Order: sequence, then C-alpha cells, then structure tokens
Amino acid sequence: MFARAERSENKAAFDALYQHKSEIESKLGTELQWNRGDDIKSSKVFIQLDNVSIENEDDWPQMAKFHAEWSKKFYDLIVPYITVDWQ
Repeated sequence: MFARAERSENKAAFDALYQHKSEIESKLGTELQWNRGDDIKSSKVFIQLDNVSIENEDDWPQMAKFHAEWSKKFYDLIVPYITVDWQ
C-alpha cells in the first residue's frame, strides 16, 4: 500500500512501480492486483490468498505462512524499484 501524506506522492510512486509490472510479476511467478485508486488517497499492489477466513482458526497457520512468505518476497523485490525509480 502506498500511504504517503500527499495523494500525488502515492500516485507517483504507484505509477513508477507500475512501469515494471510485467517484470515484477514475472519474477514473482504470479499476477498481482494493481489498484491505483484514482478517486482515493492510497494505491495498492497486493496478492490475495483465496478460500480462507480470518474467522476460521484452522486457516490461521496457512494465512500466517502465506503472509510471512509473500511479505518477504514483496519487500525483497519491490522496495528496490521504489527506492530507485521514485525519489
């Protein structure tokens, strides 16, 4: 999520990252959800784990594993694009 103080900064960061969409998705091996959110302040890039519920405790281990794995992948891959392209 891009949640900087200024809406214009969020959109600039999203646009800079979006230029690398194909490369990022190729490196991750999956498609991501890209939501610029033109009519709101924030923008989002995310992946979603389907068929689980926060209300079902049996799903929690799967959700925790997914979060840990994908948080690291996102950080390792996406942060360099943001720090290089958007300043």
